[in-house]
Amino acid sequence: MTLKDGRVSDIRGGHDAEIFKRWMEALDDPENMYRLAHYSLGFNPGVKAVTGRIVEDERVFGCVEIGIGSQGKSIMGKEWAAAGHTDGIILNPTIILDGKVFEEEGVYKYPDVRDVCKKLGISGY
Repeated sequence: MTLKDGRVSDIRGGHDAEIFKRWMEALDDPENMYRLAHYSLGFNPGVKAVTGRIVEDERVFGCVEIGIGSQGKSIMGKEWAAAGHTDGIILNPTIILDGKVFEEEGVYKYPDVRDVCKKLGISGY
């Protein structure tokens, strides 16, 4: 998915991406279904791989989790209704903030975050 100005602007990437794209289109809500509702970084050192349990999967150490579609009160920000809501995770992401590598292929590079990882006893830090 390509995100631009807080919205999904493109979905591509093979068979699974095509299925997802058709599902999104079938919801027939171009105004709100493509809106970025939330995102978070997975920082649970006890979750190293996808388990199939969404609450754990959204917290796989080093992942990025994103939600698109409806956003409710629990996020404590702006609210809107959409035809649905979906979450997904990106394993082994690279995050660049203000030109500095924060995380590369799922490994935190930012010194303060690396220090926290060391204190937590996470392997590789």
